[in-house]
Amino acid sequence: MELTRIKNEETVITFPMIDLNGDSAPGLGSLTTYVMGWNNDNQPTGFSTATSNPTGISGGDYCQHLTAAEMNYDYIKIKIISLSPEIRTQRLLINNRTIPISVQKIFLEELPSTYPSGSFGARMGNMLSLAGAGAEPGTITIRNDLGSPMPDASVWATTDGAGANIVAGTLYTNALGQVTFWLDPGTTYFIWAYKSGVNFTNPTQVVW
Repeated sequence: MELTRIKNEETVITFPMIDLNGDSAPGLGSLTTYVMGWNNDNQPTGFSTATSNPTGISGGDYCQHLTAAEMNYDYIKIKIISLSPEIRTQRLLINNRTIPISVQKIFLEELPSTYPSGSFGARMGNMLSLAGAGAEPGTITIRNDLGSPMPDASVWATTDGAGANIVAGTLYTNALGQVTFWLDPGTTYFIWAYKSGVNFTNPTQVVW
């Protein structure tokens, strides 16, 4: 599986785990993640243990948090291994991209605030800032399973309950546990949250 992300930016990825018969493998508690990064001007040097291990989502899908340091390469090879011999090793490749400073200034600083809501400029700015490419902004408060707002949590939105089609994020909650996405009104989305050591109810289904 190959993914595209932004170089040197903390992120969360999702992926399935399957058994030797090709069936989904939910509820695995013995997964270990290994990462190997390299740039265009050098070669891979070998895998090292990731700073965290995967967290189960539902139905055999899992999410993996990667730090900015782990993402500071042009390419990142990831393998997720289970202690069970009945579970296949999952292998992922992240192809990172870098947004030039000039583009960051135009699209991430000047847009979308300088363009009318719903205009092409606003939508492009929102897309590049990972807030989403929809026409309508909305603020969501992320809470843990005890109902408390959770700051510094990773949050993303998908169009499916399995978490495969990510359309916005990863964003990070503010001190009030809030993030703002730009999504399409009247559409059903699934909101996911992750923070090490915190339990969330994933996903939360919303109609924008």
